[in-house]
Amino acid sequence: MKYIKTYENRNIDSELVEQFDDNFIEEHFRDNYEIDINEISNYINIWRYVDDDRFVDDYIDDYVNSAVLKDLCDYDYREYIKDKLIDNEEVQKYLDKISKKKELDPEIYYEDVLKELSENQLRKIIEKQNEEEECIRYTYEERYSSMDAKEILEEIYGEKDLAENAYKYVSNYVNDDEIIKDWIEEEDFDFKKEFVSNSIENERDLQKKLLDINSENAIILFEIMDDNPKYSIGDEYDFQKIFMEEVMKLKEENEEDDLFVAKKLKELYDKYGLDDDIEEEYEDYTFYIDTEKYNL
Repeated sequence: MKYIKTYENRNIDSELVEQFDDNFIEEHFRDNYEIDINEISNYINIWRYVDDDRFVDDYIDDYVNSAVLKDLCDYDYREYIKDKLIDNEEVQKYLDKISKKKELDPEIYYEDVLKELSENQLRKIIEKQNEEEECIRYTYEERYSSMDAKEILEEIYGEKDLAENAYKYVSNYVNDDEIIKDWIEEEDFDFKKEFVSNSIENERDLQKKLLDINSENAIILFEIMDDNPKYSIGDEYDFQKIFMEEVMKLKEENEEDDLFVAKKLKELYDKYGLDDDIEEEYEDYTFYIDTEKYNL
């Protein structure tokens, strides 16, 4: 933590950030805090963001595109025929033929006749109707359409592996921006305040706002702002003007001599260089300054 002689034993960073209202801190954090999805993916409830419908549809499509009818079992065939083909005239004729051949009760239902067929016979009924793909899709839709992404992935990888790699498996089915936005919104307020506090030294907008809030902040800002003008307002006329006006107030309040002003002017020059207008306005104090520029 940085301190300056004029404000000895004061927590400068805390003192500055406390001047911002809560809404400003929330807004600045939201607009400027950056975090990568990989940094937080293991710490969020990823399932609240997963597009389950799209995941399940794609999962079923992948199965359908890669499976063949023989991948299914007699139960799958039987269920498909019962639901989709039992009213087909050609199928009914075939089942009647089987029923007579096996001397089954004439009043028996077609669904019951299906129980008498082998896996191969059931599959041939579907193949004869050219409904292999329809059967495969029907089977996997029946199996997975009532499940969500988490349930399917737990079935494949197990709970432990899924807990460690959930984001990897569902990254194509979540909106990273939405996750990051919520993470930022839900971050602890003290952390947000700390982030803003740590940003003051190298964010020009924060520095300008603090000057607008209270001109006395110029003295504190001078101590903590980055030396590089890209990240500070130290070389700008408005800042140097306010800074020197506050120095003059301190001179009067503490009954300091001109050397006090000259030293502050030299500190300003050494850190940021003097704006031409400031140099002219405080020309009376420059002869105290022992620098190469003034060569005195």
